Order: sequence, then C-alpha cells, then structure tokens
Amino acid sequence: MDKSTILILTRQTRLYFPIGPESDKDHLVGENRWHACGEIRPWATYVTIDTSVSGLPDPLGGYLLDIRTMDRLLISACRNAEQRGDWLTGNPENAWSSLRRFATQVWDQLNADYAQWSNPVPSLQLAEMVWRFTPQLAITLRGEAEHFQQQHSHSTVDDMNSEHDNTAMHSEQRSAEEKPPVHVSLTLQYEFAAAHRLHCDRWTDAENREVFGKCNHPSGHGHNYLLEVTVDWSAGSSNHDSPTSAAYANPTAFINPIVQTHVLQRLDHRFLNLDVAEFRVLNPTVENIAQVIFQWLNAALPDAIQVSAVKVYETAKTWAEVRRG
Repeated sequence: MDKSTILILTRQTRLYFPIGPESDKDHLVGENRWHACGEIRPWATYVTIDTSVSGLPDPLGGYLLDIRTMDRLLISACRNAEQRGDWLTGNPENAWSSLRRFATQVWDQLNADYAQWSNPVPSLQLAEMVWRFTPQLAITLRGEAEHFQQQHSHSTVDDMNSEHDNTAMHSEQRSAEEKPPVHVSLTLQYEFAAAHRLHCDRWTDAENREVFGKCNHPSGHGHNYLLEVTVDWSAGSSNHDSPTSAAYANPTAFINPIVQTHVLQRLDHRFLNLDVAEFRVLNPTVENIAQVIFQWLNAALPDAIQVSAVKVYETAKTWAEVRRG
C-alpha cells in the first residue's frame, strides 16, 4: 500500500438501547442480524453506528480486522457506558449532553481497545464513528486530523515487521490522560423546493444551450432539494454561563430556527434567479447554492456551534458539498 494512502474499514452495527443480554453472542437462532444485533424490540431506541478503523491489512489473509470483533468491541463498550448510567435520561434538558457524553465514552473505550489490537494489527486506529438516530440526524466522532495523519505517515506493507514493534511500544505508552482528542459533529437534514435557470449572461444563447441544455430553458425548472448541515458541537459550549449553553443542551432546537430563518425562508418555493439577491449575480448551480448556504450559516451561527459542512442534493445522483478547510 502506498505511503500516501490510508485504508479504512467501516462496519455498521445496528442496536437497540438499552442493549439486551443476547447481543453478546455472535448469532442467535433465527436472528435477523441485518436488522439488528439481538432480538427485535420496537419499543426500544434503535440506533445504527458506523465504526471506521484504519491500518494495514494482513498480507496473507487480507483482513484488517474481523468485523465480528468490531461488533463485539462496540457492544461491550456500549454496555459498559450503559452501566455507568450515561444513556439518555428522561429529562429533555439533559438528553443531548448525556447523549454526547455516552458516545464519547464509547469512543474512549474503543480507542483504548483498538490500541491493544494494534499489537497483532500494525497501526490499527479508530478513525471515525457515526451514530444515526434517524435518517435525518447523526452525530459524528473522529480523531483530530493531525493525530490521525501522524499515526499513518510511515505505514507501509513493506516495513510491517519494523512498524509492529514501534506501534506496540507506542500503544503501551498511551494512557488515559494522553487520549487523542475526539471531534464531535452533528448533522441535520432539511428539504426545500426551488426553481432556477442556469444561464451565463456573458455567453451567447447558443453557448448557454450547449453547456446547460434543458436547464437553460427560459421558463426555468424546479427541484426538490435535500440539505444536510453539519456543525461542530464544541465542548466549550457546555459551560452554563456561555450564551450558547442552550445550543449544547438541545442543539436541534437551537439550530433548526437558524436554518429556517437564514436558509429555508430565503430559498423554499422561490425562483432563485429572481428572488434571491446572491443568484442575481451568481448562476444558481448546485455548487453555488451550497456555497451561499454555507456563507449564510457561517455568519448566523455562534463560534461555539460552527458550521463545518453543507451538502445540497439537487437530485439523488447529483450533489455538492462545501467543507470548512
């Protein structure tokens, strides 16, 4: 594997919370593990968790890590966090903070577990976790990019034996006080309908038709857009004296009105070329729409709840994303 590339393996585990005792087993008779680990319990909280690890695959078997091991480690970490009483409380005011704390504690245990697994698997590292509670809401945790890159800057298949000893040594030195920093983000999904016409005033009519085709029709056309907004959920906003403490306690209730006011009310059921000032100058392509939304939200959100990415789907097959650099 080339030094400039990183191999990432992702396993999606589907769980009901609180976790049932049967989830410890690899398989149950008649179990539908495609649906979830353990018995189906519609009255419980259903969560899908994408766990991503990076490292070097075994040169003979080709495995980076057995996915059954990934399931077991995740379930064990979730159960331990449950036993500490950190699953969602019945108090809505504490629900988001307890959820963030729960996911972070699961991350911390998995990070330590995978550090131990780096003995047989050189350079194995927990890269990212995505917790999906609904199709429209997810929380993402990942190690800081600088730490992640440092861990992999010298990893190649050719020097696997020499890397093995170094990785094992570093794993032993890692302590609870030296855990790599974890980055937590929240993704919310919205929709809006809008019409636009793709046209460049500096081009001739023939050139516009050549480039934009039917999208250049003088009467315009419409889309049902899907919008995903990802924000950095800063730990500093948990300070009760902070003006954004409410955003930390209930981020959806804080962010939704901002998106509604600064994005949806400006775009929904509008003819973008005529009704939105920015698109009287900019051609309202999906690329430009994503950039304008990012700028709007970047100006509207407080520093502690910083927009990190905006993704706009024009169709199920076409979308544009703007990420903070």
